Amino acid sequence: MTRRAATLCLALVGLTLVGCAALRGHDEARMRAQAETDDAACVAGGLRYPSDAYTSCRLMLAEQRQRKQWMELALVQQQERERTPSTLPVAPPGVYLSIDPDRFRCEQRGDPAGGHVDCRER
Repeated sequence: MTRRAATLCLALVGLTLVGCAALRGHDEARMRAQAETDDAACVAGGLRYPSDAYTSCRLMLAEQRQRKQWMELALVQQQERERTPSTLPVAPPGVYLSIDPDRFRCEQRGDPAGGHVDCRER
């Protein structure tokens, strides 16, 4: 392998790693923003972490969001099947699986004054 090819390969690997890190950072920022929005909604209802009522509120919001995303995906899949008829059998959309309340947990992340409460199925 020539020096130029090796340099090009290293540059491509480096760019890939930078891209992955940027995507992960974006996902983490999006998840934190969603956690802060959900927290504000539950706190506006008079609920405070770490009460069971607060966790139930966050579970309800997460469930609503997950169900909406599943329904949107099912609609896109249906439209795709209608748009491109095929003689091959097409799998129906998967069955919706609710978040398991027994596995849904909330945890304080960072300083209670400046951190956020992370809630998810674990």
